Amino acid sequence: MFDTPEGLADFRDRWITRFGDPEVTELVLYPSDDRASLTRLAESDRVRDVSVRGGFAESAATSPRETDELPFDLTALDVAALAGLMAGSASFVEVPDASVTHVIVRNEGVPEVLVYAADADGRGGYLQATLAGEVTRVSPHHP
Repeated sequence: MFDTPEGLADFRDRWITRFGDPEVTELVLYPSDDRASLTRLAESDRVRDVSVRGGFAESAATSPRETDELPFDLTALDVAALAGLMAGSASFVEVPDASVTHVIVRNEGVPEVLVYAADADGRGGYLQATLAGEVTRVSPHHP
């Protein structure tokens, strides 16, 4: 679900239908487990966690929003570009058998995507990109 453009778009659309708002402060995807966690604004200074595994499980409690946790619009995330970055992650981190361990989408002043990939032995790295999928930094594996 979280590794194809169609699956990501479906997830985004279901999120907006369920919560009525595309703004979140953080999205973490775990493609191999087909799960995600998100943080959304509950109030201007508080956030609420939502875990996703098939459906949405919203936390009953809220927590204070950190000053660097800024909201971003899920609809600004280019899901086709993100799926492409995940598919090419092994070549970016220069580990042939690497697969995506997790993806973080956040806004700490500038919205960004971080794609982490590693092989079964933990060799890996990450790439950083814009929400449009433009790679801005690569940190490959260094033995």
